[in-house]
Amino acid sequence: MSTPDKPQSTPPGGNASNPAPGQSESPGKGLIDKKGEKYLREAGNIEDMPDPEEDQEAIDQEKKLREDE
Repeated sequence: MSTPDKPQSTPPGGNASNPAPGQSESPGKGLIDKKGEKYLREAGNIEDMPDPEEDQEAIDQEKKLREDE
């Protein structure tokens, strides 16, 4: 005799802190992309120094603004 109202157990799973056996989530494959992970990592960093990629982006933007004038 089966009772449909009886709660069913869920299969064991994991979470971000404790992944389930066989679960393999590599960085960048989850809910956020690589830019999001970089932002979150750097948000906790006390030193707010731009990396070379950010420096180059700023230089390129400055050049573009000066060319538009």
